[in-house]
Amino acid sequence: MYYYFTKWDNNWVQMEMLADNKTCVGTTDDNRKLEIDPETLETRELIKWEDDEYCITGVTHSKRMPDGTFYSICNHLDFNTMKMSIMLFKLEGENTFKRIRIAEIPQDKSSMQHAFAMTNEYAIIFDPPWYLQ
Repeated sequence: MYYYFTKWDNNWVQMEMLADNKTCVGTTDDNRKLEIDPETLETRELIKWEDDEYCITGVTHSKRMPDGTFYSICNHLDFNTMKMSIMLFKLEGENTFKRIRIAEIPQDKSSMQHAFAMTNEYAIIFDPPWYLQ
């Protein structure tokens, strides 16, 4: 029970290496990422983002491009307008804990995202027919 209440999930289903090439994380469809030692698989701490973005949910499967840039999406709430959106962001190099907003898709309701596709030119984001209320 300690693990559940401190990490909120014991099913970190996907391992990802962030853009700094040294931070390995476990992910779920939650907005949090858990740092994991890639050699011992010991869990460390939840990643602390160095930005003001407010992501409600995240995705299990982010994308790492050949140049090392890491892309992901989340359901984002803008506190100034109180509007929801799906936000595409990237992480780069040594500044791997600061999400850089690339694009947003306005949403009337928050949808549950799991994965998306990425090419050199486009992010392909599926808007599922179910929403959170």
